[in-house]
Order: sequence, then C-alpha cells, then structure tokens
Amino acid sequence: MTATVEAPPRPEMSAATITLVALGAAAWIGTIISATTMGMGLEAGTMGLGFPAFVGMWTLMMAAMMLPAVSPLVSLYAKSVGAALAPLVAFGAGYVLTWAATGFVAFGLSFLFDTLAEDHRGVAHGVAVGAFVACGVYQLTAMKRWCLRHCRSPIGHLMHYASYRGATRHLRAGAHHGLVCVGCCWTLMVVLIAVGVMNIPV
Repeated sequence: MTATVEAPPRPEMSAATITLVALGAAAWIGTIISATTMGMGLEAGTMGLGFPAFVGMWTLMMAAMMLPAVSPLVSLYAKSVGAALAPLVAFGAGYVLTWAATGFVAFGLSFLFDTLAEDHRGVAHGVAVGAFVACGVYQLTAMKRWCLRHCRSPIGHLMHYASYRGATRHLRAGAHHGLVCVGCCWTLMVVLIAVGVMNIPV
C-alpha cells in the first residue's frame, strides 16, 4: 500500500494584497487606455501634455507598476496594525504620493529633453545615451545596494516604522517606503523619459 502525500496548502492572499493587486490592475487598464489614446506613447519628453495632465498620467502609471510590488510589505503592515483600515489607507496614500512627487521632477526633465531635442537633436541623442550609462553605473553603487537591502527586508521596515509616533505616522511610513522604492527604481524612470513615458512595450 502506498501512502498518499497531500500537497501543502497554498498560502491565502490577504485582503490587503487582493486590494492592492486589484488597484494595480485597474491602474494598468487606465495606463493602457491612455497610452492607446496617445499612440502608445512612443514620443519622448512630455508628449505634449501640460503639467497637471503629465503628473496625473505619471501617478497612474506608477500606481500600476508599484502597488502590486508593495503588497507583501503592506500585508505584513496590516498584521502589525490589526484590522483597522485607516492606517493602511494612510500608508498607501503616503506611498503613492511619494511616487506622484517624482512626477514633478519627471516633467521638468521631460520638458528640458523636449527643448533640447527640438533645437539640438544630436546633443539630445548624446544626453539620452549618457543617461543610459549613468543609470547602469548607479546599479553598482552603495546607495542602490542599501535601497535593495531595505526593500528585501520587510521585517526591518516594520521594526523601523513601529518607532513612528503621531497622527501622521502611517502616512510617513508609506512615504518612507516610497522613497526607498524610488531609490531602487528611479533609473528605470529616467530611461522611460528618454524612450517615451507611456511606451507600454518598453
């Protein structure tokens, strides 16, 4: 007689994870619709968008890419604050606002790149190549390793955030984690500015 071996049960997805994945999926749908409307966003620079429209589009795209990625930490954070919804909303708001703030910088860089490409196309090409090289070099720096180490150690994050005090502690915790993620991923955003912010294939 052969003994049957039962497969280990699959871990259940927490409500926080399901919510973030759903929000990320909705943001992806909005991003793809926007990109399709704009011709897949293959144009570099601001793509003719004004500041509010650019930052809004940028925030939507960041939410699409980053919310599913942050769900493991948010699930652990949910356990540390109990079943309360407000702390998780504040944490998520701080995280998204941090990425939205990078849209201000992205718009400025995109505007400068537009101007340069219009007046000095050869120089713009050199700047784009230089940006790619700088992004590659950053991957080897101590700052990148520090940011990755923090992102890959959620328990360390929770211990750090437990020391936060005040009414805005959850918002600040989300913003701090957003800054660490920016430290890991800003080079990818610089590349998007050069090849087209809404370039879905890239």
